[in-house]
Amino acid sequence: MEPKSILCFGDSNTWGMAPDGSGRLPFETRWPNLLQQILNQPPMIVLVTPGVIQTTPQSLAWGFKGATEKSLLLPSLYRNLAEQESVFFFDIQTVAETSPLDGVHFGGDQQHSIAAGLADLITAIPS
Repeated sequence: MEPKSILCFGDSNTWGMAPDGSGRLPFETRWPNLLQQILNQPPMIVLVTPGVIQTTPQSLAWGFKGATEKSLLLPSLYRNLAEQESVFFFDIQTVAETSPLDGVHFGGDQQHSIAAGLADLITAIPS
């Protein structure tokens, strides 16, 4: 059987940013690397994260009013879009919680839950 190719396209969480702002989580604890271990077959995992986007204090404030409330709508919107396009969807909030340190990033303790949840979805996908 040919190994699956998995594209992990994401943001600073996919990259492995530590919630305390100290840089990246250790290699062996980041969810894309844990996912490869859990699947127990060498899928080709391609990690793509955007480069640094330059911001100013003013630009950070733009568009964030009501962002928390708006972000709560995203899972259902993405789920509906995935169904329309006949693709798989994974709601990370069903298996992990962001760190209270910044409310955005997932700590090392959540990385395994993310990888395990994705592994369950991936193994259910027909080859």
